[in-house]
Amino acid sequence: MTTPGQQGATGQRRAWDLALTIALLIVLGLVTVVLFFMTALLTMSCGGGSCSSSPNVTGFSIAFYGPVVLFVVATVLAIVWLVRRRLAFWIPLAGLVLAVGCYVLGGAIVTAS
Repeated sequence: MTTPGQQGATGQRRAWDLALTIALLIVLGLVTVVLFFMTALLTMSCGGGSCSSSPNVTGFSIAFYGPVVLFVVATVLAIVWLVRRRLAFWIPLAGLVLAVGCYVLGGAIVTAS
């Protein structure tokens, strides 16, 4: 039988995890905004009105919506994991990597077509 002071690490809130998760979610939000505006600059790469082709639209959609969707998903998942008292700092990190990956993939599709 454990006393309230001997409750394991799974039952206690980890202050460092909460602080790090919040800081990384803020960084992810800022990076998402930067990628959002960089996608607008990506539209300038297609000259001569060739932006309406199917690969370009697909690339713009991936680069534009991907980071925003990943930010929302990462935020919701991080909150759920923090409420359940599980380590959540890795979720915004994964979201950051995937958001940048979406932008790079979308940009590669646009420049390849």
